[in-house]
Amino acid sequence: MAGPPLRVARIDLDVLRHNARQLIVPGFAADLSGDAYGHGAVAVGRIASAAGAGIVVRDDREERELRDAGIGGRISQRLDPDQNSSAALYGLGPTATLLGCRPAMRVSAGVISVKTIDAGEAVSYGYTWRARTRTNLALVPLGYADGVTRAAGNVGQVWLDGALRPIVGRVAMDVIVLNLGSDTVQLGAEAVLFGDPDAATVDDWARPLGLSSLETTAGIGARVRRVWV
Repeated sequence: MAGPPLRVARIDLDVLRHNARQLIVPGFAADLSGDAYGHGAVAVGRIASAAGAGIVVRDDREERELRDAGIGGRISQRLDPDQNSSAALYGLGPTATLLGCRPAMRVSAGVISVKTIDAGEAVSYGYTWRARTRTNLALVPLGYADGVTRAAGNVGQVWLDGALRPIVGRVAMDVIVLNLGSDTVQLGAEAVLFGDPDAATVDDWARPLGLSSLETTAGIGARVRRVWV
């Protein structure tokens, strides 16, 4: 029997339904470009269509995917949709806050290794970070192939075991390293990149990296398994 996914993006369908209800006004169209900014175009399209919203896509391929899934109604193509209507549907950005919309995506992965290094030892390739004291580290299988920008090295923080843990060293293709200090965690403990409303929101992750929230969710890679709940 297969175990839990190594990397997972959980998309809350009830939250998306709530957001759609908050946004439905005459003429509203849901922008589903880029696989609904990483949330799954078919899943979001069904919710938007059921709520009576129009749908905006970027090209024939995106429209055909929705039609093939049995999603009808108003589907149009537009190159530059209104980003604040788009972001609010996914619970992102200032308009979402004003309307009471909530973020729908949570991205996480389980810790695959915990180790201790001594003062002066370096982390990751290029040795851009060295421990000042004896330090515990956690290895998490989320890297730049999964949408964790390389700019997050020595900048970003990830929620793990009740605290924000700094990413130390460079972001590798497959993994990041988190500084636990003197703490330790269990193998398999959930490290949340973003999606915890109290401690690790999309905006919390994106802001110090100079990214928008839509860029962040759209950039989550295909090998991060989507789970719609």
